[in-house]
Amino acid sequence: MPYGKILRHRGETVTLAATGSIGWAQTRGIPPGMNMVEIEAPSTTKENILVALSPKIVKVWFYDASATSYIDLTAALTDRNTSTASGTNLNEMQTADFLYVGCADRYRGLSVDVANTNSAGTAAALVTFWNGTIWTNITPTDGTFSTMTLAQDGLITWTVPTTWVKTTVNSEPSSLYWTRYAVSAALADTSVSIAELVSLANLTLNSGDTDAEGIDRFLLQSNAQSLPPYCYRFDSEVFGGIELTSISITSAANVNWYRVA
Repeated sequence: MPYGKILRHRGETVTLAATGSIGWAQTRGIPPGMNMVEIEAPSTTKENILVALSPKIVKVWFYDASATSYIDLTAALTDRNTSTASGTNLNEMQTADFLYVGCADRYRGLSVDVANTNSAGTAAALVTFWNGTIWTNITPTDGTFSTMTLAQDGLITWTVPTTWVKTTVNSEPSSLYWTRYAVSAALADTSVSIAELVSLANLTLNSGDTDAEGIDRFLLQSNAQSLPPYCYRFDSEVFGGIELTSISITSAANVNWYRVA
């Protein structure tokens, strides 16, 4: 290992799956504390897989309107531990309640791992962003929707707004790019909860940029194990997830996470 002493390790296999119009894809949150990833695509079929690192989710708040209080769900929804889900906070979510997700960089959506799926009612997800003056509607593509929102795991995506600016929520000391989630009708299911959230990288180039903001990307090629795994060291305070995408071929990648000195 050329990057230093290994302090911690976690391995997993990530299998790409069909995901709407982008071909084959999969997301994973970076396990807390890890700062290097090693990826190998051992398929014998020649295939290029784009790997993008996405912004770290800095804060997640749930606003309970009936109690006029904010509940911090950051640790529960970003720790790669499905047993620490959002619990009862989303149960019977009302139209005046909000889920806020904040990142230091703009992002094009969220990968949502639903722990207890929504199985009643017809509620749809309503998403807004802060434009510097008011919360403004985004038209999302809700991959968790099947008769109602949060009915299945999926991606909630949108076109990244050009007027999106940072703000503070619940007197946070630093400004972030926030999206705010509401429901069009109160959730009728009494057990809805989210296990994990991963932000999706903003792949849109901005004027004057050489790369899209707040992400890093590299190309991985399947190699029948004839090439060494790709190793990449990253800043764990900046990045919070990875996306693996391929145009047309289902594949699996061996992913090893490390904390190195």
